[in-house]
Amino acid sequence: MRKYLATLCLIWMVCNANAQDIHFSQFYAAPITLNPAMTGLMNGNYRGTAIYRDQWRSVSSPYVTIGTAFDINLFKGKWENDYFGLGLMFTDDFAGSSSFTSMQMMFSLAYHKIIDIHKISIGIQGGISQKSINLANLTFPNQINGTGTAYDPSLPNNEMIGNKLSYMDFEAGAMYICVLNDELSIFQGLAAHHLTSPNESFMNENNPLAMRITAHGGAKIKMGNNAALSSHYIFLLQSNAMEINLGTSIEYHLPDNASSDKFASIGTYLRLNDAIVVVAGMGYLNYKIGLSYDVNISKLNLASNYQGGFELSLAYEGPLSKMVKPGRYECPRW
Repeated sequence: MRKYLATLCLIWMVCNANAQDIHFSQFYAAPITLNPAMTGLMNGNYRGTAIYRDQWRSVSSPYVTIGTAFDINLFKGKWENDYFGLGLMFTDDFAGSSSFTSMQMMFSLAYHKIIDIHKISIGIQGGISQKSINLANLTFPNQINGTGTAYDPSLPNNEMIGNKLSYMDFEAGAMYICVLNDELSIFQGLAAHHLTSPNESFMNENNPLAMRITAHGGAKIKMGNNAALSSHYIFLLQSNAMEINLGTSIEYHLPDNASSDKFASIGTYLRLNDAIVVVAGMGYLNYKIGLSYDVNISKLNLASNYQGGFELSLAYEGPLSKMVKPGRYECPRW
């Protein structure tokens, strides 16, 4: 009976709790998901990205998250110090035995202003979110037969739970980049998600989705002719859930300088009280690929055996804009 009561409690939490949003260990590989102000913020003229995350496969049914996006510059190079970014993003999240699914489609618009060595960006995002659960894969106390000893899936669960909901969602963000010289650039971003706190409930109750605040930033330091050091951090706060992720990676560039588009990188990040993340990546001309693995160090490691999540990211960036000067990084990258 304890198993059935635990299942019921889990369903109640899924239907009513302000759960933390999806997130990626390679957060800068999904820039529009991170901050709408990063829409169109790139060295090239257009960009396509895809990221795949698979986690908790060793504990239960795997949790899979997929994100894809495309963004493009408008008027870059035509206006001296200003241009716009336009983007479209899709995310899909599949969680646990209930097949709890979260799908999102968002449109992004950003404005970028260059002032000498500074760049200021602001962005907005809006779209639709849809969530669903598969009740057929769950067990309820009401489905225990009359003898109280066996589960009978043909019995009705008698729970007042819907299996689908949808709502409009809106985000906003800002980004600041300072290229101090060819050796050092710094960047800082801030975003607010779920600005209107949409109602999110499978039980026709008032359950506003808590606003999520994202702060992120870092620096890139050129080290000699062939190497660069990148440091990043991200801070997420949503209701009572908080996440801090910080770390560094080293890039080695070919053939002869740390601004070339042929590079390999490796680094480590720490997600406090959760995981150590090992990240590796490489770039060749317009293509980039990233791999990461989370080594679970939380109390869940007794069940996970230190296994966390695997991520694969891919990106293609269109032709380099004539406006970009060699050695200057317009957009943070892993």
